[in-house]
Amino acid sequence: MMGVILALFALSCALSTVSDAAAYSDMKRQQKGHWDKMREHIKENYERMAKENDFYWRASEDPFGMIAPDRSRHYDGTPR
Repeated sequence: MMGVILALFALSCALSTVSDAAAYSDMKRQQKGHWDKMREHIKENYERMAKENDFYWRASEDPFGMIAPDRSRHYDGTPR
């Protein structure tokens, strides 16, 4: 009887672990999607602000949108 209870407990723990791993994997996938959308939003805003405020910023040089814009150059890349 004790062996059956122990086996059921072990099975329950294993299923719980698998369920938690699946939920964690799904959460990380969703989080990655949110981060990707945020990076796109940052890049679009930097591009718009660069045109409006005449500073140099190119998405090809900053693929993640994490580098501060270069205000020592104009939008077209010429020095100030």
